[in-house]
Amino acid sequence: MIPLYRTARPDKLEAMHKKATFIVERIVNELSTDESVYPSNGEYRGFSNTDEVRYKGSTHSGQTKFCTLFVSHLNLMPNTEVDCEGNNPTAT
Repeated sequence: MIPLYRTARPDKLEAMHKKATFIVERIVNELSTDESVYPSNGEYRGFSNTDEVRYKGSTHSGQTKFCTLFVSHLNLMPNTEVDCEGNNPTAT
C-alpha cells in the first residue's frame, strides 16, 4: 500500500523544482532575446555585452548585469537578500 500511496500523492519538492526550472528557463530566454538589454554592439553579443542599460528604472552593467537583470524578473518576498557580487551570486 505504501508504494501505491507515494505514487498517487504528488511530490511537493518535485513540483517546486519543476516550477523553479521553468521560471529560470523562461527568464534566461527572455533576457537572451531582449535587444533592449543585450543589444549586439558589434564587439560583444548576448550575455557577454556588459554595457550599461536602464531597465525598469534601474541601471544594470558590468559583471553583475546578468544577475541584477535576472533578479529584476523575480517576484521577491520582502527582506529578500540579493548578492550579485563575486563568483556565487545568491538570492535568499
